[in-house]
Amino acid sequence: MKNALLINRCRGYNTTVMNERSIPTMRQRAIQGTLFLTARQGLSVVMGVVGLLYMTRIVGPTGYGLYAAAFGVARYITLLSEGGVHMYLLRMPSDAPKKIFHLAFWWLLFLSITFVFLVMAILGAIGLLQPQMGNLIAVVSVLSGTLPLSLLSGVPMALAERALEYRKVAMVEILSQSAYYSIGIATALGGWGVWAFVSAYWASQLVLFFGYYLIVRFRPRWYWEWSEIKRLTSESLKLGIAAWIYELRLLAPSVILLPLTSEAIVGYYGLAQRLISALSFARDAIARLSVPLYVRMQENATKLLDVVRLSSLAQLIGLAGLYLPLAITADYWMPSIFGAKWNIHAVVLAFAILAANQFYFVTFGALNQALLVVGQTHVFAKAGGAYVGMSFVLSAVLASLVPEPYKLYGFVLGISVGYIPTYYWLMHQSAKRYIGSPRYGVNLLWAAGLGVALFAPFTHYWSLLGLLVFLHPASWKAIREVKDLLLEARRAKQVAAEQ
Repeated sequence: MKNALLINRCRGYNTTVMNERSIPTMRQRAIQGTLFLTARQGLSVVMGVVGLLYMTRIVGPTGYGLYAAAFGVARYITLLSEGGVHMYLLRMPSDAPKKIFHLAFWWLLFLSITFVFLVMAILGAIGLLQPQMGNLIAVVSVLSGTLPLSLLSGVPMALAERALEYRKVAMVEILSQSAYYSIGIATALGGWGVWAFVSAYWASQLVLFFGYYLIVRFRPRWYWEWSEIKRLTSESLKLGIAAWIYELRLLAPSVILLPLTSEAIVGYYGLAQRLISALSFARDAIARLSVPLYVRMQENATKLLDVVRLSSLAQLIGLAGLYLPLAITADYWMPSIFGAKWNIHAVVLAFAILAANQFYFVTFGALNQALLVVGQTHVFAKAGGAYVGMSFVLSAVLASLVPEPYKLYGFVLGISVGYIPTYYWLMHQSAKRYIGSPRYGVNLLWAAGLGVALFAPFTHYWSLLGLLVFLHPASWKAIREVKDLLLEARRAKQVAAEQ
C-alpha cells in the first residue's frame, strides 16, 4: 500500500499547476525531505538494532515472544480500525477543504473508541473460553488501548506529509523511537519483563500523537456530515481492503506458532523477523526511488518491464550487502550480546530462511509496484489473500508434523514457501496480462545464489559457492545497468518534484 501512496503523490504533483517561482521551493523541499527521511531511517536502524539487542538480552526470549505475538494481533486491529483513512487524506487534491480533516478526526475518534470496547469484549470472551491464553490476552488488551492515539495521529501526519514537512516528520519519529528505547530499557532493567516492551510502545505512541499535533498546529473543530462520512468511508475502504487481507499474516505467530510451541520459540521467530525488517532499509529506499520511474514509463511496456527488472536487481544488492554479513558472522558475536537465554543458532537459521525468501520477493514485489502504477490494484488484494490462505495452511501443517526441536523451522518454511504458488505466480501472470511478459534476466539466478550463500554457517561454508553466480558475464552487465538506473531514478525524483 505504501507503493500506491507514492504513486499517487507523484501523480498529484503532475496535476498541480505551479508558477516558476514555486518550482525551486518545491524542488528544494523535496530534496531536503529525501535527505531527512534517509537520515532518519539510518538513525532508526542503528537505534533499533542497538536498543532491540539490549532489551531482548534483559527480557529474554519468553517475554519477547509473548510481546511479538501480541503486537502482531494489536497491529492488525489498528490496521483494521483505521480502514485506509490516512491514505485517503494523503490522496486528496491539494485544494481539499480543511473541514475534511476535521471530519476525519472525529470519525477516527469514534472508530477508535468503538473498536477499543469491541476488542475488549471479544478478548474477554476468549479469555473465558481459553483461560490458558490469559497472558497473551492481557498484553493485547493493553496494547489495544493505544488505538485512539494511533488513529488520531494519522490526521496531523497526513497534513505534515502533504506539506512536505519531512524534516519535522523525521524529528517526531526519531523522538518517538528514542522514547521507546529509553523507557523500554529502563523498565526492562526494572524487571518488568514483557511489560517493558508494552510500556515502551505506549511511550512511543504518546510522543507521536503530541508531536504531530504540535508540528502542524492542528486543532480539531467540530464538523459532522453523514454524506461526507459515507464518501470518506467508501473511498478509504477501497484503499484499506487489500492491506486488511495481506496483513492477516501478522496473526500467524499468535494463532499458529504460539499454540504449537512456546513463547520462547515465538521470541526466536520475532527476533529473526525484526532483523529482517531492520536490515531492509536499503531495499525500501530503492523501491521508493523506482516509483517515479515506473510512473514515467507506464505508457511504454517494454521500458517499464526493463526498469522493473533493474530495480529488483538493485534491491537484491541492497539486501545482500546486509543479510549475508549477518548470517555468516552471527554465530561468532550474537551469543555474547544476547546471553545464555537465547538460542542464537535457531534465530540465525530462521533468519536465513526468511532472508532467502526476501531475495525472491523483491523481484515479484517490483512487479506489484508496476501493476499498481498501471491501475491494477485488485491484483495485490487477490495475491495477498491467496498467500495468507496458503501460508497459514503450510506453516500449520509443517509445524505440526516435524519433531519438537524443528517446529520453528517448519513454521518459517511454510510462510516462506507459501509465496511461490500464490503471490509470485499471480504477480507473474498478472504482469503478463496487463503489462507484458516479465523480464527476469539474472534476477532469479542471483536470488538462488544469494539464498544458498545465506546458509553458509550450516554447510561448513560450502554454500558460499553460490556467490559464483556473479562471475557470469550477464551479471557484470546487470551491475552496470543498475548503476545507471539509480542515477536515472534520482533525476526522475527531482523532475516529479518540479512538475
